[in-house]
Amino acid sequence: MDPITHALVGLGIGGFSGIPFSLTNPVYLGASLGAMAPDLDILYQLKGDITYLKHHRGFSHSLPGIFLLSVGISIFIYLINPSLHFSAILLWTFLGTLSHGVLDILNSYGSKIFWPFSNKMWTVNLINAVDPIVLIILVTMTFFQKAGYSSVFGLAAFGGYLLIRYIVATRVNKLLQRKYPEVEKITVMPSLIKFWCWDCLVETNQQIIFTEFNSFTSKLVVKRELPKEQTTNLLIKKALDSKIGKMFREFTPHLYVLSKEGSKGYLVKFFDLRFYLKHDFLHSATVLFNQRQEMLEQVFHPYNKKRNIKITG
Repeated sequence: MDPITHALVGLGIGGFSGIPFSLTNPVYLGASLGAMAPDLDILYQLKGDITYLKHHRGFSHSLPGIFLLSVGISIFIYLINPSLHFSAILLWTFLGTLSHGVLDILNSYGSKIFWPFSNKMWTVNLINAVDPIVLIILVTMTFFQKAGYSSVFGLAAFGGYLLIRYIVATRVNKLLQRKYPEVEKITVMPSLIKFWCWDCLVETNQQIIFTEFNSFTSKLVVKRELPKEQTTNLLIKKALDSKIGKMFREFTPHLYVLSKEGSKGYLVKFFDLRFYLKHDFLHSATVLFNQRQEMLEQVFHPYNKKRNIKITG
């Protein structure tokens, strides 16, 4: 989720304390700072896109990371404003920080909230990373707090919106089951940009069909049809065991692999099927082999297929 949404959720959590709304109050300050803190992992970007994408929503979004961030923020707030007992500041700061990890589970990227017990990116695929309806609800909740109303109203509205999204996603899943009776697996995800649309992966034994469902028009549009490759293919096995292959397997739960012959040898392409933008998938990679099927090059294409970051090793 975007930092504004996280901060507003933190302010909403502070409202449950019963303390009058004030941005300088340790409860609201701790909850809002905590709600934004896990995204400090953006500092990994200083080491490049690969390091950032590999570690984003990892330790800082896990329960141990959330606790450590909460303690650090609480100590800082207590030193500059000891008007509340440290334990009270820590409690509300922890709840605000925890809200970050929980909110990020709601979108398609997910978070490793149960690390180190599980290395899985947990996600429920319900809302976009930036959702204007959520922002309107949270801004309204903050206004109500200033007027002396409880955060319960905002929490109820947010819960109601999530319920509507869940009902729509369930409806889309059933529609796809009827349309594709031979389906093996269906994944319904919020669209990357259009909050009123859903991106859907329909997997059969022959192909993966990428479709878009419009919630307003109930129109289902096929965007891509991807033939399924045999993972026993020697080139694909080599590519999956490469450095970029191992990274992609950890990076996305929806990895698509395609092999083909090129002018200089063979290509194995990796695609992250979670995010679709401007008629293409957001993240991809290429592994190049010569005619003797020896690996020559590994290239990562983050955010745009025209970006080329060579991987060594």
